[in-house]
Amino acid sequence: MKGWGFLAIATFKEGVRNKVFYNLFFFGLLIIAASLILNQMTVGDAGKIIKDLGLSCINIFGLLIAVFVGTNLVYREFEDKIIFHLLTKPISREGYLLGKFLGVMGLIVINGLIMAIATSSFLLAVEGKFFWPIFKAVYLILLELSLIFALTLFFSTFMRPQVSIFSVLIIFVIGHSTTEVRTLIASKGDYLSKLMADMAYYIFPNFDHFDIKTQVVHNLPLLPFHLLWTTLYGLCYTALLLLFAGIIFKKKEF
Repeated sequence: MKGWGFLAIATFKEGVRNKVFYNLFFFGLLIIAASLILNQMTVGDAGKIIKDLGLSCINIFGLLIAVFVGTNLVYREFEDKIIFHLLTKPISREGYLLGKFLGVMGLIVINGLIMAIATSSFLLAVEGKFFWPIFKAVYLILLELSLIFALTLFFSTFMRPQVSIFSVLIIFVIGHSTTEVRTLIASKGDYLSKLMADMAYYIFPNFDHFDIKTQVVHNLPLLPFHLLWTTLYGLCYTALLLLFAGIIFKKKEF
């Protein structure tokens, strides 16, 4: 196994030992379990409540792991000068970033899958059948989180952790708003506003592509090839961010 592979495994193990990861993980499971109690107190479809809350938890707590745990694991090695020791090993700087990326993504995927299985188990108990479509939504959530962590890693190569976290969260909000803002400005805005909205729409990652929660919760059909095109979009954007992060990190002096 190459150096980045060993680093990915080491990063994953370190993340599993991280108390923040455990706190987020168990708190997420607790909220999903609370949905069973909530549906007893709410008039409506219990299955829809569990699906909606479960997918929201997977998204929110995955985001927290990607941004906060991921930033902490990477920046701590800079602060404690561990990076100097690692870079003396037979591993390139690009390999270092790739190992960190894969290790943290392992944490995010494990967290998301366990929460997805827990949500499906609750649905099975309530509806008496296993709801497979929920894993389509979880797949796109994990794809979105991989893009978000790539963004976090990119900013971490040249920003302080607090600024990096703030920047990622701002882009996360923008990425979930560009479609609506663009549509609104297209009907009422002037030429300059439309131009700026179009630029933001195409430059910033459009996280709306990854959100199919409404379709899954209400059993609505997806657009043809939505999963395929969103997968290509997510992988290309993530690869581009990792490429830029590698270029910056390669030129960085410690």
